[in-house]
Amino acid sequence: MLRSPPPGSTTIAEALLTVDNLHVYYGGIHAVQGISFSIESGAIATLIGANGAGKSSTLRALSGIVPAAPGSRICFDGQDITNAPPHLIVAAGLCQVPEGRRIFASMSVEENLLLGAFARENVSRAELDHVYTLFPILAERRAQSGGTLSGGEQQMLAIGRALMARPRLLLLDEPSLGLAPLLVSEIFRILAGLNQTDGVTILLVEQNARKALATAQHGYVLETGRVTLSGPCAELLADEGVRRAYLGE
Repeated sequence: MLRSPPPGSTTIAEALLTVDNLHVYYGGIHAVQGISFSIESGAIATLIGANGAGKSSTLRALSGIVPAAPGSRICFDGQDITNAPPHLIVAAGLCQVPEGRRIFASMSVEENLLLGAFARENVSRAELDHVYTLFPILAERRAQSGGTLSGGEQQMLAIGRALMARPRLLLLDEPSLGLAPLLVSEIFRILAGLNQTDGVTILLVEQNARKALATAQHGYVLETGRVTLSGPCAELLADEGVRRAYLGE
């Protein structure tokens, strides 16, 4: 059961998502070490950092896939969702597109999409058609098994499946992984459109730091489980340390 925030809270009312002192452990490994950040409704934010910095672990904790350690606090839309069951987090409007797509390979494209709406009672044909409008290739492949799609098509399917849950906040973990540059540009164009036209708030984890910072408004740099730098993306793009460490300059 999701919980209301404690009386007197001020930060939750100002942001769609507020993360306070998040810690994540895998046995003796301290993967996320007390990070705090917030995302305003309607924004695009990004987490950048090297492999092993704690980016994916942060998203998994937000989704309830891995436990947040005691003392951590995650609030979404005014509710404390810390360690809530994943299906309740999805029902509340926070959905993740996982790294590696994780589609159901033996099921058809349309069956994959409909599974994205499992937490909802009523799903209209118009909502399915909206996903097909965003990703016309999925409409052409609607009866085809998900496992027969190309990598880019599977990424589109994974995003479309998440959209069928009608998320208010969409978490994306490495959406460009393994894709050709033209497909990467198309995926990011669609994500920007979802934000601007459909009003979907986005938290993006992405190894392509230049693309992520050019798409988002606010960024957080993670190093060994800690936020070491944050600010407007335009400032991060101009930061000499960020340019040297993450942009190859």
